[in-house]
Amino acid sequence: MGSVTETVELDQRCWFVDATSRRTWQWVVPTSDGLASPTAPPGFKGDAQFALVTAGERYLVAFPRSGVDAVLEDALATVGAAEGATVVLVEVDRPGCAVARVLGRGDTTRAAMAVAVVKYSWAWDETEELLIETGAITYAVRVAYADRVFTVRATKHV
Repeated sequence: MGSVTETVELDQRCWFVDATSRRTWQWVVPTSDGLASPTAPPGFKGDAQFALVTAGERYLVAFPRSGVDAVLEDALATVGAAEGATVVLVEVDRPGCAVARVLGRGDTTRAAMAVAVVKYSWAWDETEELLIETGAITYAVRVAYADRVFTVRATKHV
C-alpha cells in the first residue's frame, strides 16, 4: 500500500456520553477567544469524550475516561448509529501514538486518520507523525491544517 491522502472534516462540537443513561452532552470547541466550556448537566457522568469526523465516511472517535466495558461500548454504538457513524474506540492514547478498535465495518485507514485529526485538532498531540494502530495494522499519519482544512496522509508503518 502506498499512502492515502484525504481532506478530513471535524465537527466542531466536543461530545461526552454517560454510558448508564445513554445521554450525551455537547459543546462547541472553544476557539482562540478562550471561551470556557459550560458545565455538564447535574448528575451527568462523562464516561467518554468523543468527536464526529468525516474521512470519506463518518466516524465517531471516542476517548474513554476510564475503563471500557460492554455498557460504554453499547452506549457509543447507539450514539454512532444515530449519527450514521462507525465507532472508533481509542483504547491506548499516548504522545505520538494511539491504539484504536473499530467497532463495526469502517475502513481502518480512514479510522486511523480520524483518530489522528482529533488528537491533533484538540491539541492533545501535535507530533509530526502519529503512529495509529487500528486492528492488526499500524499507520504513520501526518496531519496538516491550513485555510480551515485538515489534510491527512496515512501510510502503513512497517
